[in-house]
Amino acid sequence: MPQGFFGYTIGKKKYIMRVQQDADLLWQILVREIYVLMCHYKTKEELEKAFDKIKTTKNKPKQSDIEKCKIFTDFTLPLNDWSSILRYSQLSYINLLESGYILNEKNDIGEIFMLDFNKGSVRHYRKDIEGKIKEIDSVTIKEIMEFDDMPIKSYTEIVTEMSEKFQEYYKNYIRIEEEINKLLKLKTDARRQGAINIELKVNNLLDDMNNEKMKLNLSRRVFYNRLKALDLIED
Repeated sequence: MPQGFFGYTIGKKKYIMRVQQDADLLWQILVREIYVLMCHYKTKEELEKAFDKIKTTKNKPKQSDIEKCKIFTDFTLPLNDWSSILRYSQLSYINLLESGYILNEKNDIGEIFMLDFNKGSVRHYRKDIEGKIKEIDSVTIKEIMEFDDMPIKSYTEIVTEMSEKFQEYYKNYIRIEEEINKLLKLKTDARRQGAINIELKVNNLLDDMNNEKMKLNLSRRVFYNRLKALDLIED
């Protein structure tokens, strides 16, 4: 799956974050997000102020950070670093603003999308391993606001829907985790008592619960998902 980076420039500072998959959709997704954000913040200056409040992840995440950002967390990964906690902030300016953090990374190679507040424009290009750049698209924020087929949903509607979907997912995730922990305790007790038949039955139940967890994680959809480009547009 195509990888790349997206980010923004404010003054002399450049912030970029890795996109591990679907980087070929950067233009389709992020141009539409900028439209939504401009409709919400009204002016480029107000939007810039919002982006300027985003913090870089310099220190290890605190418990309060983990709780705040759990909607963007990939629970299939170890939950002890920012890359896991901000996994679903990739490919989304809206999610960056909602989380309040960005993994400011280097060595940008692949598909790249940059929002430049200094010039009031966006730029989409491809950078190879030798540093050669191929321009793909560029447009001003003003021109974006005149595009056809832009999103109907508002920023508030998008964020509310995303939160509701996450709450449903997380409720099921916690339920499965609790069941797995109960079964693991039963397995430990059965092994200590030498109850082989019970342990085998518990193993089968554990397999079922782990399969259910895998299916739940595979079915998880964040609003920018490539199947709905993108969930920002009404069918």
